[in-house]
Amino acid sequence: MGLQLDAALAECNESLRLAPGDAAALNSRGVVEYRLADYAAAIRDTTAALAAQSDDAGSLYVRGLAKLRTGQAVDGNADIAAAKAIVPSIADNYAKYGVAP
Repeated sequence: MGLQLDAALAECNESLRLAPGDAAALNSRGVVEYRLADYAAAIRDTTAALAAQSDDAGSLYVRGLAKLRTGQAVDGNADIAAAKAIVPSIADNYAKYGVAP
């Protein structure tokens, strides 16, 4: 699985090289970083994705989970609640990608 995540990270980096600031690519990279347990990077990229698209439930959800992992329970739970308000099934959707609390 590690090699697949490394390849996914490389693809995200290339996408962002071609389209800097692309919200979808930033979210995808945040997901990969979360899966790699690089929570600070996941927070940074999902925050950047949200700057471009503030109602992105996926970025809110992943950022919330990463914040929980870094001890930011209040902020993390707020992000997760906001994501679920937009897409109630967000946790199930992201579980398919191996993203879980």
